[in-house]
Amino acid sequence: MALVTFPAAGIIFTSPLHYNLSSTAYGGMFVPQAILAISASLLGASLTGRWGIKRIYLLGLVANLISMALLVLSQFVMVHHALVYSILLCATASLGIGFGLTVPSLNTLAAAFSRRRSTGPYSISMRSWGRDRSRAHPGVHLRRPEDLVGPAGAGGRTAAGAAAV
Repeated sequence: MALVTFPAAGIIFTSPLHYNLSSTAYGGMFVPQAILAISASLLGASLTGRWGIKRIYLLGLVANLISMALLVLSQFVMVHHALVYSILLCATASLGIGFGLTVPSLNTLAAAFSRRRSTGPYSISMRSWGRDRSRAHPGVHLRRPEDLVGPAGAGGRTAAGAAAV
């Protein structure tokens, strides 16, 4: 959710009634985000070995929270163009760090949970659920799709039916 906040607020950032950023300044806000998202995701791998995945994930969540707090704070100094732009740059930088730490952590956690056997009817994993992989959507394989959507057609299972759920 935090990741889409800045692009979604683009009309507010460029509005003369609010932040009054130029198109160049608005686009420039995303440079620190991109650089730090890549850097944090690369650095996060080595930090995970030292601190553990839970701490890295929580650190990413804190960075996202700081980003949103800075965004809220920025509305109170909109009239001071240089100050508000600095705050917005720090906010997008923090968002980049948060994104770079949380997404790889989530991917690792999802992979770890998908290796566990589940007896529940809604067990979705990244492993194949059948011999015929062409039935499953690329990248998402269901263990027990009949539990999700029931048999399709003449007893066969379809990825479209599973995706509709």
